Amino acid sequence: MNLMSDKTNFYFQIIGSFSVLVLLIYLHFMQAPSIDLINLNQVDKLAHVLMFFLTMMWFMYVTAKPHQLLVGVSLILFGLVLEYIQMNFLPDRTFEWLDWIADGIGVVLCFFIVPVLTDKFFDSSV
Repeated sequence: MNLMSDKTNFYFQIIGSFSVLVLLIYLHFMQAPSIDLINLNQVDKLAHVLMFFLTMMWFMYVTAKPHQLLVGVSLILFGLVLEYIQMNFLPDRTFEWLDWIADGIGVVLCFFIVPVLTDKFFDSSV
């Protein structure tokens, strides 16, 4: 029995995707807390990897398999646009190539890890 109609599922995907992108933009532009106990540079790169990994994971869930590569490339380019906006429009923020590379690593890791986890934990024969 299908609990959600196709129309409800469509709205769930659109609203969910919009919400995920807004959250990604917010997290990308927010000021990191100043904590002197840890090296914030490595934590920042890990945060970029996780943000884009989880965002790509959402889009793998709501996107048909033939279009997932296009979505992944678009998400990596979106990360580049966010870095550009950060450099030109936000005071005290700079463009960092390593942030953009970490964004791309998060997307690519998602393509490798999610299918393995899906095959291991979910029965795809149903």
